[in-house]
Amino acid sequence: MTITLLEIFFLFHFNRNDFKKLYKQGRFEEALALYDRAIAIDSKKATYHCNKSAALISLGRFLQAIVECEEAIRLEPSYGRAHTHLATIYFRLREAEKALNCNETSPCVDSVLAFQAQALQNHLSKCTEARKVKDWKVILKESQAATSLGADSAPLASKFTEASAVYNEGLEHDPYNSLLLCNRATCHSKLGQFKKAIEDCNVALIVQSSYSKVRLRRAEYNVKVHL
Repeated sequence: MTITLLEIFFLFHFNRNDFKKLYKQGRFEEALALYDRAIAIDSKKATYHCNKSAALISLGRFLQAIVECEEAIRLEPSYGRAHTHLATIYFRLREAEKALNCNETSPCVDSVLAFQAQALQNHLSKCTEARKVKDWKVILKESQAATSLGADSAPLASKFTEASAVYNEGLEHDPYNSLLLCNRATCHSKLGQFKKAIEDCNVALIVQSSYSKVRLRRAEYNVKVHL
């Protein structure tokens, strides 16, 4: 494919200025559009795909970001930053084993990410074992520990549906557990089920009227319902 002088100027100019500026300003959609254009001109540069994945990650579009990371790695297998981006995505999706594998195959292993992914895997394993014996206290403890690692932003509805099902089981055994109600309300809100979230908040506040976090969340959900 022949690249015109105008396209060469575009690639040189935005790589040095526009993308960094837009990214720092949080204008990720515009940054993404620039890399879409760059890839349309030259699809064989691994850095374009890797940087596009960064914009997609910031937009919460993790599945698309995975595709771009994998393409960057295919084009340049030793591209450490692409491996790290991919490991980070899997970590945020709570795919601890995949995050560990991606990080281990990177030419530049991220020791902090490796530690966090291993910790996440340990917490999730404990959750799985606790669920088998219906130990809801352990499930709550380990779920909160996993969340504290920063792995609570998975955008997939299935993750929140699965979590909601766990809280449903817990509430069958302990129907007035305010923490379970609060956490299930959060799942409902992530799924856009704000009325159900409000109902859980109402019950939680009847049980524990001083639960300020629930009161704040209920106010937030009420706003969403009336938008």
